[in-house]
Formats: sequence, C-alpha cells, structure tokens
Amino acid sequence: MLKKALVTGSAVGIGKAIAIDLASKGFDVAFHYNRSEEAAKQASEEAATHGVKAIALQADVTNPEQAKSLVEQTVEE
Repeated sequence: MLKKALVTGSAVGIGKAIAIDLASKGFDVAFHYNRSEEAAKQASEEAATHGVKAIALQADVTNPEQAKSLVEQTVEE
C-alpha cells in the first residue's frame, strides 16, 4: 500500500511535528508552506532521515487553484 500524506502548515510547530511523526511511521510526506520556505525544506530533510520521500511545496491554500495544485503535486510526487 502506498502511504502518502499532505500536511498543511507543516513548516513549523504542530504541523511539523505531525508530518515528522507520519514520516517515522513510513509515510511519504509533503510539507506545505506559504511563506516559510527554508523551514519547510529543513523539516522535509529531517523527515527524509526516516527513509521516506519528503518534499516541501508552496501554496496559498485560501486560493482554490493553488490548493488544488498542491494536492495534485502531492499525488504526482
């Protein structure tokens, strides 16, 4: 079974903790950020140490087109 997760607002704080936990359980994780690119990249690198694929994706989730694109990118990666 393919396990992927998209965690919004996951560059820092609770979102980051949730995403890292999912990575530790074998999920490939997409780290969403709006403005915190560097923090999201660092978080995704930390998740990758669990042997999963982890990516950082930017989107303004208040914009329906960007939110849709975020989900599509997560599925494609």
